[in-house]
Amino acid sequence: MDEPRPGTVTDPVSVGATAAVTGDFHSVNDLEMAILEATRAAGRQLYVQACAALQDGWLAAHRHRCTAQRGRTLHRLTPFGPVALPIRVVRDKTSGRDLTLLKVFLRHKATRLLSPALEQEACAAATEQNYRPAARALSRWIGARLGP
Repeated sequence: MDEPRPGTVTDPVSVGATAAVTGDFHSVNDLEMAILEATRAAGRQLYVQACAALQDGWLAAHRHRCTAQRGRTLHRLTPFGPVALPIRVVRDKTSGRDLTLLKVFLRHKATRLLSPALEQEACAAATEQNYRPAARALSRWIGARLGP
């Protein structure tokens, strides 16, 4: 199967999101926290849209070799917080194998909880300090708890 190299995008993707901040802010800290959450929400929206557009583009370009079978949802932690990604399961017409397009793009275990960027940051943090402080720092950064 003609698969892209890990970390590369073969098809152009164009998506957009809007961030809005409204409310009564009693301090600059409250305003900053609202801006940060709006930015994270827009980032999550962009992440989901970009992954869906990338899958649709790849499937359209390879429709002679693959057919879409079904969809499923994969929950991942990203630098913007937790997202629920719609994932396409496709069937390779030559081999009859079913695979998820996320597995095609990432070439590693696609059921991992962390996005590639967050996984890289977690590895870097774990080499600099003990794993518990590293996990706490990453949890603060993404606004969601890492681990069980």
